[in-house]
Amino acid sequence: MSFAVSDVTPQVDQLEDRVRQWVSAALTRAKVAPLSDTDLFTATLQPFRRFASIGDCESLALNELRGKLLEFARAELIEGRALPTWESSIPEITPAMKCLVRMSNLRHELKTRAAEWGVQRQNLPAGALERCLVEIDALVTRHAMQMNGAPPHAELETLNVKL
Repeated sequence: MSFAVSDVTPQVDQLEDRVRQWVSAALTRAKVAPLSDTDLFTATLQPFRRFASIGDCESLALNELRGKLLEFARAELIEGRALPTWESSIPEITPAMKCLVRMSNLRHELKTRAAEWGVQRQNLPAGALERCLVEIDALVTRHAMQMNGAPPHAELETLNVKL
């Protein structure tokens, strides 16, 4: 089976056009900054950490970044993978995601309050610190189980009554 040159050329041109369009769009989002304590410049493409380059001037750093992006885009399209996009789609929020958000907010709140409380904990009576930590752990565990739809363990209920 043989292919004529005219059969292959349109596909290569389409691939190359797509690569150039993507690289052009990517370079509009590139950030160029001087590298501290040197005469060099860096060009980066957020949020992709693997795309970074260094040059003696801004244009050289951008040109090196362009080369890396061209190489990456060609390889991705040849392998049949889609190129990354910067358009943000609205994600579907699942119950598991809600749970993670709630838990991370809870962790943040606990750390903030613990920092404030830590300043004053020198005035606590002996043994109070351990009791507080056990109570906080039980409260967080019970709250997490309720969010997951599981009933709290009997030990947690009795632990709360004893405290």
